[in-house]
Amino acid sequence: MGAVAGMVSLAMLLTVLPAPPSVPGGAGAPGAERYIVVLDDGTSPRWVAERAMEATGGRVGFVYEHSINGFTIDVPPQAIDGVSRMPGVAFIEPDVTVRTAAQVESTGYDRIDADLNPGGADYSGVDIAIIDTGIWHVPGASEVHKDLNLVWVADCTGALFYPLFGGCVGGGVDGNGHGTHVAGIAAACDNGIGARGTAPCATLWSVKALGDDGTGSLGSVLAAVDLVAAYADQIEVANMSLSFQGESQALTGAIDAAVNAGVAFVVAAGNSSVDASLHSPASVDSAITVSSVTDYDGAPGGLAGQTCYPDTDDMLASYSNFGPKVDIAAPGTCIYSTYLNHGYTTYSGTSMAAPAVAGAVARYFHDHAIDPVSAADVQDARNALVSGGMAQSGACGFGGDGDGYSEPLLFMNGPAFDGDGTCGDAGTPPPNQPPSAAITEPVDCTELTCGFDGSASTDDQGIVGYDWDFGDGNTGDGMTPSHTYTAGGTYGVILTVYDAAGQYDSTSVLVTVQAAPSNDPPTAQILTPVACTNLTCQFDGSGSTDDQGIVSYSWDFGDGNTGNGAVATHTYGESGEYAVTLTVADNGSLTSSDQTIVTVTDAAGPTPMTTAVPGFTHDGTWATTQLFVLEVSLTADPVPGAEVLGEWTYRDRRGRERTKQVSGTSDESGLVTIRTRFKNTPPETFCVLDVTRPGYVYAPPALPGLECGVLTTGSGLTPE
Repeated sequence: MGAVAGMVSLAMLLTVLPAPPSVPGGAGAPGAERYIVVLDDGTSPRWVAERAMEATGGRVGFVYEHSINGFTIDVPPQAIDGVSRMPGVAFIEPDVTVRTAAQVESTGYDRIDADLNPGGADYSGVDIAIIDTGIWHVPGASEVHKDLNLVWVADCTGALFYPLFGGCVGGGVDGNGHGTHVAGIAAACDNGIGARGTAPCATLWSVKALGDDGTGSLGSVLAAVDLVAAYADQIEVANMSLSFQGESQALTGAIDAAVNAGVAFVVAAGNSSVDASLHSPASVDSAITVSSVTDYDGAPGGLAGQTCYPDTDDMLASYSNFGPKVDIAAPGTCIYSTYLNHGYTTYSGTSMAAPAVAGAVARYFHDHAIDPVSAADVQDARNALVSGGMAQSGACGFGGDGDGYSEPLLFMNGPAFDGDGTCGDAGTPPPNQPPSAAITEPVDCTELTCGFDGSASTDDQGIVGYDWDFGDGNTGDGMTPSHTYTAGGTYGVILTVYDAAGQYDSTSVLVTVQAAPSNDPPTAQILTPVACTNLTCQFDGSGSTDDQGIVSYSWDFGDGNTGNGAVATHTYGESGEYAVTLTVADNGSLTSSDQTIVTVTDAAGPTPMTTAVPGFTHDGTWATTQLFVLEVSLTADPVPGAEVLGEWTYRDRRGRERTKQVSGTSDESGLVTIRTRFKNTPPETFCVLDVTRPGYVYAPPALPGLECGVLTTGSGLTPE
């Protein structure tokens, strides 16, 4: 399946998705939150999304059409109940935050005995999608990491709102390094440089679902899975080294659909030292869930000492999740792999264990000439790797897994890969590379005291010393020291780090410190004119200023009521003029006030109501139409007791057009059902002429023609 992609030039493949269109500025409605709306099978997500936007004034982001039916929408929480009652809506979930969970032979690569059975040097005929922070490349320059066969890139993190786009776009550079590191473990080329993956030089798809801070939204992850499902005819394996607490019915359904299309999903168990069933996507049954084993020397036996992470050799990693959802284990501690700017580094986590298995699944498909097209093909690969793995209790296994579910260790020289079964060679001691010093910027300074952070410094076998020169004649040690200067100014700070062999590296940064500035009083400002609708007014004090920041906003609405916050909403009890006062305070307890006069009137009138799109069926004798009467509001509440006047249009036996007026009354759910006898003369259309109810006024649907329906042989509603 990767052969077609491999024939296209790299410059083309790095722009396979459309460039982002221009997007109007501004966020959704005040107080809006993002929700994932999943629809029944066969329901058009675009049609329902448009109706939801009309009814709520919300904003639709992603539209899902390949793995699940649905979309994301930004609306105030009070409006989502109305969306849940719309026809075709199966369920709704809140969006949540998701987080990242000369050639050197990685100790992990050696520990699974891939060195004893390396397979071919080129697996470009099999495609792996990395759903992560992206894979490093230079946009527009056709330059990718020298050790990776990257040919497809997509960005699913951007706020490109429907109907401008509603999906993933081209681009998506890895500014974090996590996704690039994961990609190398799965597919770094066997080319004599850098690292080597379990499926060397496999074709990589970079699907950026997490930002450069290593976090993202469930909505973005769903968009990434939806993209993979859309290209299931080309992608064999997808790796998800990410995790969030809890379960998502939408994500489970999306992954299930992609697996049913023949894409094997390999996911990290998570790094919380708890049962993996408490995290997603580790809890998804159709995915292959991977725990992490700590190994420092590439050999069994638990004989090696700690290197880059404090753990025990040849044991289930202390951070790894566990339990019955886990299918297989792989080395994940102190794994050397690709990094930003053609570089390499060492990371630890179940994020590093999962791609070793993802590459192994890709290699299994390739070596056995399997083009997976169904969940059964994926299950066959899972069964082969699990049954052919190294048992925990065996000589080449591992310890520390006391949960009663003994997942095996991935074994690349076993029957799944036609190996000879040899395990436990002498191992590959990791090379002792010089450390790399790094000071995290910007340095956090509060007046004269600064906190310094050297935790981004790295070494393949662990840093043993941190020496700081604070630039004022004073020194310190430790990874994250704090230092207080005696006077303001700019200081050159130097950090030197050492490894156990005495190798060292230094870096420096300029830090500007200053004494506490004088505190000026704030200035309060109420933005005018004040926006009032009937008796309700919204007040905006965001124009208020202070040199060190305003800490409180206090409102006196002039009717004996008060409020707080930069923006406040208040409903008066009666019409009149009110003197409204805003008082702001800064962190030094200095205050300022502003006042304005507002006039409010009680102009309450009839509530507008409208009808849903009508449609009808005809069984040869009776024509039946059903429609809803709903308020025109954010919540789209039903209107019971409304009298609906409608008109059937039909032709008599001589072909002449005739009309017949009928009526009906809405029930408690707003539903109106009208049945009319038309023997042998089925009607052609049904149109709503008027809707009446005391206290309400009829507002026909916003788009012309939506008040009428045409005959359908099914049971659904069909717009004209």
